[in-house]
Amino acid sequence: MLRLQPGEHVWIKDTHEKGTVVSTAGTPRSYIVETPRGPFRRNRYHLSSTPEGPRLSDNTKPVNTTIEAACTPATPEVQHDSSQQSTGCERRFPARVRAPPAHLKDFVRSLPGN
Repeated sequence: MLRLQPGEHVWIKDTHEKGTVVSTAGTPRSYIVETPRGPFRRNRYHLSSTPEGPRLSDNTKPVNTTIEAACTPATPEVQHDSSQQSTGCERRFPARVRAPPAHLKDFVRSLPGN
């Protein structure tokens, strides 16, 4: 593998993000790489050269992995009934009916508040 130079743009394979080589880490084939999430020390094996650098800025927002972030905005709907309320997102997966396991059919579960 070729040696990397400080300032070279790289792809970090194990974290799946772009970074810039800052310096060598003192041991053979190890480099300090600056990423949007901060500096990382990585072996040359985990780094691939890229032509484009990472987007480093002060207003970098963390990736939101909640269900609300995974929703796409729903297509504009005409409200036919005032009792229907749009959630603002469509499901990207099929809805299925969840049934309890058959071996628990005799189990009695108390509801909260009872």
